[in-house]
Amino acid sequence: MPFTEEERERIREALKERGVPEICPVCQKGELWVSSYIASIPVWEKYAEKVETAEEFLFPRAALPCAVVVCPNCGNTLLFYLGSLGLWEEFVERREPVRGRR
Repeated sequence: MPFTEEERERIREALKERGVPEICPVCQKGELWVSSYIASIPVWEKYAEKVETAEEFLFPRAALPCAVVVCPNCGNTLLFYLGSLGLWEEFVERREPVRGRR
């Protein structure tokens, strides 16, 4: 489920409160915009404390939900963890999980 315009504005406000620039840090030209969709970064678990091979990792069991911020000029894309922005409960927990095919 995409962010509403109100939610996107809350993300912009949270980023501004934390000192995130509104202009792209790469090209210094584009005004960054907040995407309508949530991205997620997989969090991997492992079988043992000392992991020696890739086979010892488990499939991701959780993910960090992030707001996606994009520069329309150069395409620079930034991810901001909704938990650190204080928006986790407000935006994520009320959404229905997306069910993938197995």
